[in-house]
Amino acid sequence: CGNAVTNSASLTVLENVVVASAPVSLTNCPGTSANFNVTASGTGLSYQWYKGGSALSGETGSSLVLANVSATDAGIYSVVISGVCGNAVTNSASLTVLENVVVASAPVSLTNCPGTSARFSVTASGTGLSYQWYKGSSALAGKTANILMLANVNATDAGVYSVVISGMCGNAVTNSASLTVLENV
Repeated sequence: CGNAVTNSASLTVLENVVVASAPVSLTNCPGTSANFNVTASGTGLSYQWYKGGSALSGETGSSLVLANVSATDAGIYSVVISGVCGNAVTNSASLTVLENVVVASAPVSLTNCPGTSARFSVTASGTGLSYQWYKGSSALAGKTANILMLANVNATDAGVYSVVISGMCGNAVTNSASLTVLENV
């Protein structure tokens, strides 16, 4: 009796959380921006970024931008990605913050007698330091350490000596000192 009745229902299959690209570890100079990104698929995704074991307030997107980084920002950053289905997924990356060139002690001007040794030195900190010594505007070949030794000085050695200190971060720094060579009686 009666007409045939048809009923239907739909099946929706949700997606598990799948990470397509994880954040990449970074090495930055101070004052730059560090950008961590993650790409994931799944249904109803949510993100939470952490530094070490501490959640970063308000950092709930697929990317984390740290502006004007300093040494205190260095560490391990991770993101926990949750969805409606599957287990939450955690991915981590590190941030290394290099040091700018900083001179702690500059070379000191010297007054020497002929035949003595003159020693100029500079103390600096920073990442990947390199040194080049100059007399006036001429580079001194092979003089690429933080100390410049001049043996058996004479009047032709007198002048202004400078050292240019370069590093991976920050501007190169130049410091100068003079050498005065006295005359024998």
